[in-house]
Amino acid sequence: MTGTADLKGEENTMNQLGWPSTEQINALKQFAAIHGRYWKSVLRDAWTDGDYRGFENAWFLQQVRNTFGPSWLARFRLDRDQATGRMMWSVQEHAPTKRPL
Repeated sequence: MTGTADLKGEENTMNQLGWPSTEQINALKQFAAIHGRYWKSVLRDAWTDGDYRGFENAWFLQQVRNTFGPSWLARFRLDRDQATGRMMWSVQEHAPTKRPL
């Protein structure tokens, strides 16, 4: 599943398809922009200790944690579309697994 900033989410924590709302996606994008390359690690720490370091939309991030969980975050990606420059999101079907040599 992929989406853009124009995705129309529901007012509740998930839209009817079981994906994050527009507000939740926007909060993830804002958090990533603030915390840079290692934003997921910072977010996992915030989920653990409840300290979002003053992030104003922290409740949306907490909704993501409560609804989708840390394993979902591992599969979630934010990438910039090369053609349009817009930030796109996607969720992999399954988290990558390491296979023994």
